[in-house]
Amino acid sequence: MTKSEKAAVEKKLGTDFDDLLTKATDLDDKTDTFIDTFVTETKDGKDSVIKEITPDNYQTILSGKDNWDKLTDNEKTVINNKLKEKGVDVSYNDLFENADKLNKDSDQFIKDNLTDGDGELFLDANADNYEAIIDLAEKWDALSDDVKQAINDKLVANGGKTIEDLTTASKDIEEAKNGFIAEYVSDEDGNIYKEMDSTNYEQILSGLPEWDTLSKDEKAAINNELKASVGKTYDDMIAKAEEMEKARDSFVEKYVSDKDGNVYKEMNSGNYEQILSGVEEWNKLTDDEKAVINNQLVSLGSQPFDKLITKAQEWKKQQIHLLKNMFLIKMVMFIKKLTQQIMNKYYLD
Repeated sequence: MTKSEKAAVEKKLGTDFDDLLTKATDLDDKTDTFIDTFVTETKDGKDSVIKEITPDNYQTILSGKDNWDKLTDNEKTVINNKLKEKGVDVSYNDLFENADKLNKDSDQFIKDNLTDGDGELFLDANADNYEAIIDLAEKWDALSDDVKQAINDKLVANGGKTIEDLTTASKDIEEAKNGFIAEYVSDEDGNIYKEMDSTNYEQILSGLPEWDTLSKDEKAAINNELKASVGKTYDDMIAKAEEMEKARDSFVEKYVSDKDGNVYKEMNSGNYEQILSGVEEWNKLTDDEKAVINNQLVSLGSQPFDKLITKAQEWKKQQIHLLKNMFLIKMVMFIKKLTQQIMNKYYLD
């Protein structure tokens, strides 16, 4: 452009041409920078303008809001025009609204369903939240794939697990809980034991090896379920069952076993007194405590303690009767001998 042409343009525009060119260049650079920074995503190593909102790019759009609000109307118009030229069918405002909705929808779901009473995020499944996580299945299935991904991304970004992983972990806790309760602390009909007695204490104790392999959360889930159902934890049940087992073993060892710990299979002359020495303590026991001891004796090839007592008492009576008879025989023999001695002396005299 010649100087005269330039002067003619400036006169017509009423402004300095160089200044106008500078402003136009600045406007072009500024709007390009905005688009490159806030409306561009990288896919497969290539940069491309964002044409629709996805979980992978909505945060980029949202990050431009403060800068957008500081732009002039003319700058905004230029940006939207450039976006249109690049094949974007909507304005930045439309992109922002869609991104904001995705962000809010995912945040709301997390707030309503994946936080505890203190507002702490569910980063992993545990005894306090596994049931709530499992119950989310229907709500989760109703969400769009974009919202699901946005939620999972936020969970992982905060050091947590995806919903799918949380659900798997929660089901593992539930399965461990249900399996343990059914096998060790419930009857055949699935009713949880309210009390420990002679019919179930061994079943309860048999769960200890598996109990020791469970995680802290699996144990807590079991105890929470038991506490809610029967007012006792498995630890409470074990304590009572071990107490019953200890009392049983102590009684059997004291009254129905030899010095080497071998349980008597039968009552005999060598052990009947030991058996009878347990009668007083036996009579103080409850029917259930007696049943525990009797079951143990039978399982070891012996007989119920009641039967052993009866046999020992009969044996003692027989011995007393035998002693009486022996005493009488000896007395008769003594009298006969004494009589004979008296008679012999009388006749001799």
